[in-house]
Order: sequence, then structure tokens, then C-alpha cells
Amino acid sequence: MKKLDESSYRQYTGKSEVHKAFNSLRGIIEGIVLDAKINQKEILELDKWCDNHQFLAVRNPFNDLIKNIQVIISDNEVTEEEINDMKWLCDKFAYGFDYYDDFTSDLQVLQGICHGILADGILKDDEIISLKKWLKDNSHLSTYYPYDEISSLISEVLSDNVIDENERKLLKKYFSEFVKLSDTELQEQIKEEIKNINIGGICSKVSNIVFTDNQFCFTGTSRIIKGGKGIEIDKFKDVKPGDFVQFWNLFKDKEYGHCGIVLEIVPNESITVYSSHPVTNGYGKHKFLWPDKIYFARLE
Repeated sequence: MKKLDESSYRQYTGKSEVHKAFNSLRGIIEGIVLDAKINQKEILELDKWCDNHQFLAVRNPFNDLIKNIQVIISDNEVTEEEINDMKWLCDKFAYGFDYYDDFTSDLQVLQGICHGILADGILKDDEIISLKKWLKDNSHLSTYYPYDEISSLISEVLSDNVIDENERKLLKKYFSEFVKLSDTELQEQIKEEIKNINIGGICSKVSNIVFTDNQFCFTGTSRIIKGGKGIEIDKFKDVKPGDFVQFWNLFKDKEYGHCGIVLEIVPNESITVYSSHPVTNGYGKHKFLWPDKIYFARLE
């Protein structure tokens, strides 16, 4: 497969990458300040986020945004006024992005909020209660991942008006599934703390799925094989339309993947899948060049 340099790669992902980064930053700031104050670990996480995204600082509005945030946190103290300044900056620039729709943007902000809450490794009562309020105020996200799962967990945790340590670990465990802290030492500390916590299945409190006259597309990491509900297909000649596929490409030592339902394959040349993808503006058919790594499975 032809290798792309970073600049070539970013010309295709630029708008999506920038918009997602902004939504994540906006959420991180909102999550960090849910308890109306910022401690040293939260300042460190915010500082490291800015450092890790310096490649965006050459673009508007990140040139102003990152510079101003770094100035605010440079003395390792953040006042209430400075908190409001950061939130104002995010609100000011929010209307300058149009790649993702409002739903996707709000979901990215939600994941950022969870990142911000987890930034110091401590889940405070005020943060959890404030997150519940945010979820209530953004109920338009109902039926979307991870809104329903987080909402169900928060409701369960707060059902008796007491938050114990196991419940805090449960939330840490779930947040850690999609939050990657810049502070790797803290990330490992949390990983060790929650290693014996088992979440299991999380169901929405209000589940209303109507199958009639609707189409459904599977996406995300598949556990078909591990769950004993399917078989692995290790020979390309045995792959049939309707099988499940997950594939990855390697770029700069990172994996970028996708998954869907097989429509057609031309081994070592291309694969056509039915999936949810930005190119199809929702679910639809899309053809990909043959990836670096590929994995097929079939429901039994």
C-alpha cells in the first residue's frame, strides 16, 4: 500500500480532525471546571493537551485558543475569572466549525467532559452531579452512544444519593474505555486501580428500538468470536457477502481502522463494505483499497 506523508494524510482529515479536536478541548475544559475549580493535575493535563496539539496552532482558531490557554495556566493557578475566559473563548469559536453536525459535535464534547472529569484521577461528587445535569440538558442525544450508557451509569450511581468508591471506580472504568489521558503515569495508575472492575452490559433506561421498515448497520469493535456467536474466516476465498469485516491501516505507527458488512472483496486490491462512514453521509456502500490488516468473521 502506498505510504502517505503526514501532510498528505492531513489534507484529507484536516477539517474533521480540527473540528473534533476543538470539540474535545471544549469538553475537557467543561469537564475540568464542573466543580468550579482547577487543581494542579488538571492544569497539567490541559497543558499536555496543548503541547500534543501544537501542530494545530498554525490554524485558526487554535493559534489564539492554545496560546491564550497556555498563558492562563502558565502560573499554575487558574482563577474563576480565567475559567470563564477559557469557556468564553470556546463559545466564541464554536460557530466557526461546520464539518460535524450538532449531534456528533455534542457527543464529542461529552467524551471530552469525561476526559476532563478524569483528568486528575478523582471523581468528585460535584462533578458527577454536574454531569447528570449536563446529560439532562442535552437529552437530544438520547439513543446515541455513549450518551445512553453514561446516563444509565450516572442514574444508577446516584439512585441512593450516595456515591461509594466502587461506584467511582465503575465510572472510571467506563470513561477509560474512550478517554486517553496525556498524563501516562496517571493513566497507568487508574488502569491498575480499576483492573478488577467489571462493567458488563449497560442498557439504556429508556430503550425504544423499532425494527419495522428500518435498516441497521453494525459498527465498532466486534466480539462475535470471543462471545462464541461466530466463526473466524481466515481464507479470503471463503469470504461471502454478509460476513463481518474489520480492517486497519498503519500510519505513523498508529492504526486507523473501520468495520462493516462485506459486499465484495478483491483480495489484495479492494474491499467494498456496507457501513456507517462520513463518505456515505450515514450508512451506505463504500469501496476501500486493500488495507494493511484485515479480519473476517461470520455469525453462526
